[in-house]
Amino acid sequence: MPIFKKLQSIYDKIDLATGMNLEVDKPYLLLLVPADSPDQDYTSGEWIALKGRKEVFDYIMNYVANGNYLLLKSFILSGGITFGNEVSIYTFARLCIEKFQYGTQEDLEHLDLMATDTAIVGNDPITDEELGRFYAKELTQKSK
Repeated sequence: MPIFKKLQSIYDKIDLATGMNLEVDKPYLLLLVPADSPDQDYTSGEWIALKGRKEVFDYIMNYVANGNYLLLKSFILSGGITFGNEVSIYTFARLCIEKFQYGTQEDLEHLDLMATDTAIVGNDPITDEELGRFYAKELTQKSK
């Protein structure tokens, strides 16, 4: 049995602030890796299925970006983001803030803090510069 039944939307819901389609029925699958995960390959964790970009963003900001999950090792999939093309929870949430204006500058600062606090490169926390490069790389990666 599928996680989501295929639904056909008969209308588009537009965000008045951005003029962009909200995609309220679009399904998303979040693959979450706990920050205290003993698995160094990051192949185990939790998953949650949600519908709608805004609902996913709100869920991430309220329940995932709290220091309990690795934002750079947790991923999101949807109809347009398939295996091999997944993006990190961090990149998805940051894009929602910057492109769709779902959050504020304070939300972005909080997201950055949670990403840098839970990401380790070698034995050192990730720097803001490395985080910026990570984000840029995910935005520009070619589809496989």
